[in-house]
Amino acid sequence: MNSREQLLARWEHYSAGLPAASLDLRVAQRALRDGCSAKEVTLMLVAGSETVRLIYDKQGRKEAIAFAQHIVTIASQQHAKAAPTRRQQESLDLEL
Repeated sequence: MNSREQLLARWEHYSAGLPAASLDLRVAQRALRDGCSAKEVTLMLVAGSETVRLIYDKQGRKEAIAFAQHIVTIASQQHAKAAPTRRQQESLDLEL
């Protein structure tokens, strides 16, 4: 699977140039747009996110993973709303 170094490199790539506000969510959105799976994005957040690391230190592994999964769920929902469905895209293509 993905090594910690690979996951950290992905985190660095997707977090580059983003403001600190909502960083985890923005990183997840970028990665999902690029075609990463929800599992890959969750693992990347666990490896690279300072917020996830703080939750891990204070509340434990289970809560840290749950937070990362929650962020990915929100990003996935937003990604699904933003992306046109196949039928909508076909309709747009026909109109052009």
